Amino acid sequence: MSRRAARFLAAFGVAVAVAVAHGSPAPAATASADPTEVQALLAALDGHPALRAVDALATAAARRVQAVRAPLALSGQVDVRRLRVEPASDPLPPPLDELFEIDGATETYSVRLVLRPFLFGDLADLGDQRRIEAERAALQARETRAALEVQALQAALGVWLADLGTALAEDGLALAELAEVGARRRADAGGASALEVGRAELARREAEAALRDARRQRDLAAARAASLIGDARLAGPFDLLPVAGLPPDITRAALDLALADVGTRNAERALWPTVQAGYAWLFDDGASLSFGLESRTLQPALSYTSGGAGASGAGGLVDLAPTGVAPTVRGAFSVSIAWSLSPQAFLEADAARHQHDAAEAGLIAAQDRARLTQSALEAALAAADARRELAELELELAALERDATAARFAAGGASELERLAAHLTHGQALLGLARARVERLSAVLDSYATYAVPLSEVLP
Repeated sequence: MSRRAARFLAAFGVAVAVAVAHGSPAPAATASADPTEVQALLAALDGHPALRAVDALATAAARRVQAVRAPLALSGQVDVRRLRVEPASDPLPPPLDELFEIDGATETYSVRLVLRPFLFGDLADLGDQRRIEAERAALQARETRAALEVQALQAALGVWLADLGTALAEDGLALAELAEVGARRRADAGGASALEVGRAELARREAEAALRDARRQRDLAAARAASLIGDARLAGPFDLLPVAGLPPDITRAALDLALADVGTRNAERALWPTVQAGYAWLFDDGASLSFGLESRTLQPALSYTSGGAGASGAGGLVDLAPTGVAPTVRGAFSVSIAWSLSPQAFLEADAARHQHDAAEAGLIAAQDRARLTQSALEAALAAADARRELAELELELAALERDATAARFAAGGASELERLAAHLTHGQALLGLARARVERLSAVLDSYATYAVPLSEVLP
């Protein structure tokens, strides 16, 4: 084979390799995923155990709030008592002996209805505590969902980037093999030295090692993604605007302060006296109806208790006295005031006030951290934009250099290794642009995780 024919075949191989490079990795490096594809990927997270757990906790916390706000509570009780009185060893004369021969059972039942038209005092504190717990649980659910969605998207982008790197490595190996073949042909024709052949062989081995490493990286990325999204994939990065809002740290610190307010009120209320008032209606058959109210909750309670067999209007006493001796009670009103002072109560109140001070300081610290976080996010996004612009410029220059080197090689002005180096530089520039696009999108996604904004609520 003549030198001209060998150079023609080598140039033809270059053209084929360049066409392959332009036909696969280059468009993939600039491809973008559409919103429908992203939504489908996020939908794969719906059955994730972490999401099920936080959603269940949020639902449980909401049910506890509803339990405190229930308008009434009904309870019942049934008592069965048996009374047996035997005559003394010295029997009494009739008819007194029959009076003390008692063998019978008494059954009573009671029903208690507690009304809760509004929350006051201790009940209001309990309701506020439950509400704060529910808001915490809802915040945790949003944080978990937002973080998992960001992790899933970053995992999918990692797979896409690894696939692109593998494709570029395969293309580089194909071109290195062509370069080695061309060098050996020129060496056989006397147009290349053994050193050039050795360098071409070394370049091919390096390309093989790069391909093996790229495939390992692809397998690792696929394994990481499989634990979150299974086989769901993205066609590439996508356009997304950053988000801003109230950081969860500030919301959590505000809830801590609200809880400290509740604790302070409750501890100070423990130093106040407790007043209980009630009125009971007593009936001739021993039944009673009572109404009670106490100052710590203002929760009215209505109770009814049956009399049972053998009971009198005095509240169920066995009527052993002659008629007219036992008094008949129709109603009773009662008021009690309880007041307890102890060092423990005063210390608890003082501790609650200090807890409130700590919560206020925590809120201020959270606000300071939020400003720093916002600045860091803005700086990271600006740096990612700059790296993307630089990567686009490097790709343009690498494409010009690759095409110019290919033309010089076809004209005999560039070596096989120069042509290979230019092509590999262009491949690295493609991969660099892809990485810059992923880094820019990751910087935007970080804002969604930071502010606990699930991406599934934002996408169209």
